[in-house]
Amino acid sequence: MKIKILALVLSIQFGVSVAYSQSKDYRSAARVESFVKEVFPEAFDEMLLRDACLYYINKELAKNNTRILLPNETLQSVSQQFAMYMSDVDDTRATYAPKKYQLQQRLIDAGAGIHQADEVTIKTLVAKGKTLLTYDEVAQEVVFQFFKRKSADVLNHPKYVFAGIGCKLDKSGKKVFVAVSVGNYNLLSMDKKAIKETGLPINSAQYGLEGYETRTCKPCERFQNISQLQEGLTVENGEIFFATSDYKALRKILKYPKDGLAVDIVLENQYPCKGQTIINKQLQSKGTLTKPVYFSNFEKLNLETGRNASTKLKIKLGVLPEDIKDYELNLVIIKDKRVCKNIFPAYTKQFETAEKPELMPFPDTVTKYNTYIYKPKYEIDTITFIIPFEVGRSTYKKEDIQAFIDSLKQPSFRPLNITITAYSSIDGTAENNMKLRGDRISSILNALNQYTNNSAPITTLSQESWDMFYKDVVGTEYQFLRTKTKEEILAYIKQGDNMKLMEPILKKHRFAEIKIRAEYDISTPQKEQEYVLYAFHKALKNFDDVQALAIQKFIMQQVLANRYSRLTIDKMIIPDKAAYSGLQMNKIWLHYTARRMPIDLDFLKEMKRLMALDMENMYIKRNWIYARLMLETIDNEFYVSDMQKEIDALLISSLPKYAVDPINLELQIKSLKSLNKTFKVSDEEVFVDAAFTRIKDIIQIDKTDWKGAMNLASIFIEMNDYEYPLSLMAPMVNNPSVNEDFIFTFLAMCTHTDYMHHTKAFMDAVNRATNMNKYRFCELLDSGKMTFQLLENPEFKKEYCTMCNK
Repeated sequence: MKIKILALVLSIQFGVSVAYSQSKDYRSAARVESFVKEVFPEAFDEMLLRDACLYYINKELAKNNTRILLPNETLQSVSQQFAMYMSDVDDTRATYAPKKYQLQQRLIDAGAGIHQADEVTIKTLVAKGKTLLTYDEVAQEVVFQFFKRKSADVLNHPKYVFAGIGCKLDKSGKKVFVAVSVGNYNLLSMDKKAIKETGLPINSAQYGLEGYETRTCKPCERFQNISQLQEGLTVENGEIFFATSDYKALRKILKYPKDGLAVDIVLENQYPCKGQTIINKQLQSKGTLTKPVYFSNFEKLNLETGRNASTKLKIKLGVLPEDIKDYELNLVIIKDKRVCKNIFPAYTKQFETAEKPELMPFPDTVTKYNTYIYKPKYEIDTITFIIPFEVGRSTYKKEDIQAFIDSLKQPSFRPLNITITAYSSIDGTAENNMKLRGDRISSILNALNQYTNNSAPITTLSQESWDMFYKDVVGTEYQFLRTKTKEEILAYIKQGDNMKLMEPILKKHRFAEIKIRAEYDISTPQKEQEYVLYAFHKALKNFDDVQALAIQKFIMQQVLANRYSRLTIDKMIIPDKAAYSGLQMNKIWLHYTARRMPIDLDFLKEMKRLMALDMENMYIKRNWIYARLMLETIDNEFYVSDMQKEIDALLISSLPKYAVDPINLELQIKSLKSLNKTFKVSDEEVFVDAAFTRIKDIIQIDKTDWKGAMNLASIFIEMNDYEYPLSLMAPMVNNPSVNEDFIFTFLAMCTHTDYMHHTKAFMDAVNRATNMNKYRFCELLDSGKMTFQLLENPEFKKEYCTMCNK
């Protein structure tokens, strides 16, 4: 059988030419220079205008990528037919043309394949008044108009490899009609008779199915990673089944009675290394098509039962012909009896884990601007303690002296000298007050002897409190006493209830002040830790929040470096005020980060509490959003839009972009993963496009960053999108620095589309793959990892068959 096929295909001539239809030298300097000739209607040069138009189309395409359109004789012929038709009827609209002038019919008449071909048209003036335009000017105007209209989407699409241009002047000679037809290797087709003569068991029955139509098939183009549906095909005892565990998703594209599924059984023998590929590209199938099973029968034929029948689908699509081997099964997606997709097996190469911006809570280290970095150092400081006394008493309450006693017990705190100054209120006699102050000094000295081992020299002072009295009566009803003598003041105090009434002022003056001039020992991490905590609390006491933040930043660094104990976190006592909200959040952040605790509801509650305390702190808001994304389920569309508004506000705040990007990316990825699982949206296409656009903005790479391109590709593929990463990686294929994994990953990704194997970028990757690792390349097809249907591209077939000795 193989010998018969080989002999026959060698005798078959290509029905479609991919040769040049323009001048072969249309891009040469001499040819481009000739474009400046004026357009004389009586001597109109169609070839020259075609060359000029293709030249400027490719010049425009080259601005954005490495791809250009190659001239094709068949496409030039069919486009010329339509240009002539447009000139006759003075109308550029293909939809209103008779069937024989429709692009598909013209391709059929030319013996070409009909798949993945399109056409754009235009008419323009060749003269302005009496002034003749040049071919160059006309061509530039044609191309300008093409690329500013929707026709640009057609010309820019990478699936088109070839172009043919037709042009025709109208009867007046003032306007020219231009048609540009585009296509790829699907133009190459073998007719039914030649296929029959090969003897291959191929049935050409089409069951009334028609070809692709953009409007009808649009839902299929929007379906994320539609190529994966093919993986649902299995063969069990010669019967072909399709199964999916997400019947709900499938019903997005198949939901009307004339929507359905079929299988295209393709034989490896249809792709001989020598001779033409044995496929009739004018049909909707490549091999043998099974009879379609339509949506209206899905429920009846579904082999899943009970509750599973609403979420899962398993149906029989046909029977495998007897005695065939070396075949592949393509899944055919049908919409309104039109074949929208003929999906061949894709090769999914596993990616390493994508490197995303790290998602974690974020400390507030810059809200309070500080121009220095705190670092503890040996220093001498004076610490002041106030010991209050009751009226007429020289004894103290133990809790009032405890802080002073504790400070002397700290190992990092070494007193150099101590000064004790006793005060008494002005009431009472001078003699009694003098004695009282002496007794108060004695009681403090006794405490020093009883509770500490102090060896620092002590100085004692006894002071009246008249200066304090004169100061404290200012602004009170007793301010008039400032002009009185001491005797007059004492006499006034003793009158009636005056002493009782003035007690709030007098009691302030019954105390002892202890000043300790001390040196702090920070020779060990433990001693340093104690001192730094003291300095932190001192800064808070002095309302120096900038200094407090600087010290806290240092504490955070030391705890995370394991120099300070994690207990230091709990020892930071921070007032519950708006001014210190950032410090409180940092303490919470350090608690979770240092102890490696996962974010929980307590973290979320604390962020919510701090937000109520200080709505202006963007770090708190950022961490509140982060916690919600980590802990909450997206259950409606408004959750996403409201969250996006919050994140967008952060992007224009004082927060650095690197702090916002991780939560922005997480929202996009989480929403895409949750879509149609935990929530639905009103317009899925718009929603998905917006999410992918934001991901592209978050992870920006330059044109030479191939590692970044691979990383971004892994994120998009995780979201079942191959189009964007392929467009990103394609221009990098010829980058000398890309490694082998990049090239083979790109080749694998190409199999998830129905067109990338036709492109120049694919062939460039193939050439690099054979140079880098020929055996690995050959193994892809030999082992069946990559479909043999890629051999539809004759350039790929030649490379594979030559390099792999087929």
